[in-house]
Amino acid sequence: MMAHELLHRIATLTQARRCILVTSETTGNPALEKASSAQFETMVSMQYSPATTAEPGTDRYRTIDQVADEARRLGPFDVAFVDPYHTYEASMVALACLAECIRDRGWMIVHDCFPPFELASDIYQDGPWCGSTYAAFRDVAETSDRAWFVADSDFGLGVLGPASTAHLIRHAVAPELAALWRESDIDSKRELLKDAGVPLMRVVSPARVDDLLSSFLRNEAVTL
Repeated sequence: MMAHELLHRIATLTQARRCILVTSETTGNPALEKASSAQFETMVSMQYSPATTAEPGTDRYRTIDQVADEARRLGPFDVAFVDPYHTYEASMVALACLAECIRDRGWMIVHDCFPPFELASDIYQDGPWCGSTYAAFRDVAETSDRAWFVADSDFGLGVLGPASTAHLIRHAVAPELAALWRESDIDSKRELLKDAGVPLMRVVSPARVDDLLSSFLRNEAVTL
């Protein structure tokens, strides 16, 4: 299951009509190329430049704040696909901004939420790079009231469900492990990803995705 396939699946199950795709200049291009607008009445695609490469005073690139402002004006949306610039800080900002642009019943898909260890550096690297988006996704999801999980496909597809559904997922992480995550810096979080990524990130097989989505829509509890 690739990102565009999950996007289309959620759109079919939820009858989503308004979609937004947000990527940085270094991320998201494969998903953008394959995402189809046929299922939506409105599909908006926006790209931004991280602070390290933005060119103030020009309109060649936009910052995430500018993109978020425009998204809020155009929103709300039923489903969002977000592939942010992959440092922890930049990912946190992008996810927080886009969460404000989806409906209470809306969904968010986030790319690169279960990367291999060698691609999970917080420092930009040429070529394949997933960075620390996984950590930002977990931290945003854990403080939301939305059900969430990560599909083990396409470097990890994070799914954030409708509002007021957090109680529908029954999933226990050892209190010591959860506390260690909260207290860790980004380098230590990377080590935890390697050692205990499956429980921490609520990783499920792609085969379970349809059942989980359907359960949330029926307001039924599930155990991961």
